Amino acid sequence: MALNRVVLVIILCGIAGASIFAYLHFMPKKDPGVDQFDAMYLSLPNSYIADLEKIITENPDPSIRSQGVITLTRIALERNETEMIMAFLRDTASKSTDERVQSAAYASLDFIRNQLPQPPRGSLMVEVSGPIRKGSDITVRASVSSVNDEEKVIVGIDVLSAGLQPLSTPRQETTLKAHETKQITFSIHILETGKQLIVLSMRSGSDLFDGEKIQKKVFLTVNENDGSYQIG
Repeated sequence: MALNRVVLVIILCGIAGASIFAYLHFMPKKDPGVDQFDAMYLSLPNSYIADLEKIITENPDPSIRSQGVITLTRIALERNETEMIMAFLRDTASKSTDERVQSAAYASLDFIRNQLPQPPRGSLMVEVSGPIRKGSDITVRASVSSVNDEEKVIVGIDVLSAGLQPLSTPRQETTLKAHETKQITFSIHILETGKQLIVLSMRSGSDLFDGEKIQKKVFLTVNENDGSYQIG
């Protein structure tokens, strides 16, 4: 009887051992890249940009590449070095063929902008000349400038009340040198009295990631014989 118990225990131990071996052998394995990202984030090595850009560019696994984008962004924020990765993130967002990697790059760019908002590059000043009364024509003058060279600046009327009629092209495109000021004019005919609204905008930036939009509102109070305006 004792012998039978010993045999039974040996058999059960063998089954348990085989089960544990099978579980350890066939269980899903954590990608070593994830551990590498965790270690890199904790140690903040000086070579993190080159190391992570290589992973993001060359690793065949999109999930590892997208995690690399997030880790690159986190470390750059920790080290206050986001300017050193912005060009790479823009390039990844625009050129990656995998949606997960693209999404990670877009999310990183938005996160950096939210965490580190930049002062506006451009300036838009607006003034109105001409009699502000029913039946007359007025000129809306937009003075635009930028602290940077801008290859493409679009100045235009975004909103025009029904009581106003455009007499000129509602969109005009120009370029700007750093700290240069240009004036763009729009001619508008006043059809009706009452409160009228004009919304002008200045759009600058060469792509989706660097684009900037500034808006100004012109509030007209139109009477039969005279009127006024305010900029908001």
